Amino acid sequence: MFSVILVMAGVGARYGASKNKALIDLNSKPLFTYPLNQFIKLGYEIILVINKDDLEEVKKEVSNNVKIVFGGTSRQESVYNGLKEVKTKFVMIHDAARAFIDIETIKKVEEKIIKGYQVFSAIEVVDTIREITTEGFKTLDRSKLLAVQTPQGGETDVFLGVHQKACNENFIATDDIQLIEKYSDKLIGYIIGSQNNFKVTYPKDLLIGEKVVLGND
Repeated sequence: MFSVILVMAGVGARYGASKNKALIDLNSKPLFTYPLNQFIKLGYEIILVINKDDLEEVKKEVSNNVKIVFGGTSRQESVYNGLKEVKTKFVMIHDAARAFIDIETIKKVEEKIIKGYQVFSAIEVVDTIREITTEGFKTLDRSKLLAVQTPQGGETDVFLGVHQKACNENFIATDDIQLIEKYSDKLIGYIIGSQNNFKVTYPKDLLIGEKVVLGND
């Protein structure tokens, strides 16, 4: 019933490594295998969207049941390439760099999707956020703000349709739910996810991730 598009087609320039950060080892396993294995446990159809330069290294780590698709010139194009390969009614899109996704979060997204929503995972904002304006600064009401994560997902046909429209118009969104906002009248919902579902962006993030992995063992 569910597929996941696991996106790892970027190069991770901010991380500063000599290779894709999703391939960096953590406890002797490539980073991308941590979220991959969570979705495998749940019986998902897996579409892994990769940089073609990483093909041989990725193939060493996955079974033949994992469908490998090459990414595009942007994350959005990479997701679109993955969507065209989905065979199930429902789909989730997840960034492989959010390597420490837990089963509970995935199931919460599932439940919301089954209820008819196009869904994103998020956490509540705890910092004070100020907007820079032409007149100075404006302090935003953090009780009305969410820090958006992945997974995001819903009906496969809906996500494929909005990506097709965005491609036709050369519109680039900041995430997939923004395309639902722009091109669909479907209900959008969210779930409160986990603080551990952060994106590995810098080397220090891997040290935090190691503590998460050790804590889950």
